[in-house]
Amino acid sequence: MGMKFLATYVALAAGSGALVWYFAPTIGEKLPPEVRARICSVVDSTTSLFKGLSKSEKPVSTPQNGKVVQQKSARVRPVDLKDATWGVLKRVTPVEELDGKPIGNAPSGRFFMIKETVSTTNGLKVAGTFISQKITRTVRIPADNIYCFSGTPDLLPTNQLVSLGKYYQLAGEAEALKAKLLQGASSSPYLQDAAAALRQLRSLEKTAAERKSTADADTLRKITYEVSRLRVKVQELNQKHKDWKAKHASQQPDPEKDPTHVKILRQLEKCAEPIKDLLP
Repeated sequence: MGMKFLATYVALAAGSGALVWYFAPTIGEKLPPEVRARICSVVDSTTSLFKGLSKSEKPVSTPQNGKVVQQKSARVRPVDLKDATWGVLKRVTPVEELDGKPIGNAPSGRFFMIKETVSTTNGLKVAGTFISQKITRTVRIPADNIYCFSGTPDLLPTNQLVSLGKYYQLAGEAEALKAKLLQGASSSPYLQDAAAALRQLRSLEKTAAERKSTADADTLRKITYEVSRLRVKVQELNQKHKDWKAKHASQQPDPEKDPTHVKILRQLEKCAEPIKDLLP
């Protein structure tokens, strides 16, 4: 009797929850994303006891570092990096080989399948592959440059997938244009020195990656020391530049009034409508 009561209770609770969520979209839109995600998860897991999982929602086994990890759901939702299976680039992103050798940059809005995360001396990196790109091998990108999801891209309707890529492509363009407008109009005495130091740092980092397997220990030690020195110099000059801009804020241009920047933001709003539940 106890089991019958429990089954009936759970079925009624799941059915009621699903009906409320279906017929009350206006309420759902006002809830925080994390709350909506939690409610969806509870309804999905409960109703699956009676309906069973469809083929696209069955748990799958994904090999990671030689271990099999069970994925709990194939639904597409924004998630933390530790739970992500794929993502989209937020901005123009540097791409490197697994040994750290720079390859080039990937534009914002590109989709990336995640295999694992790796801690490096230059911060947390994500290893994986791009979707429909010339580079088909596994590469690494900075973890900060990717917005993460569960499931797989093919679970999204075509219009949402296209809108998602376009949204972050435009977001990256808006960010880059804003930086260009502010940088080009700035008369900061630290700007050129900071840019020059950054170029030197990137060049030396590339050299270090290329000579990592061939140079002797003493040479590598000198290169590593110089990289560290330049990194500190870049940080100091950037901070001085930021402090100068803060003191001269009234002299800085307003990107929000730039016609091109405004146009991009309007296009961004249109792309956001079909994917509002997938945005942060």
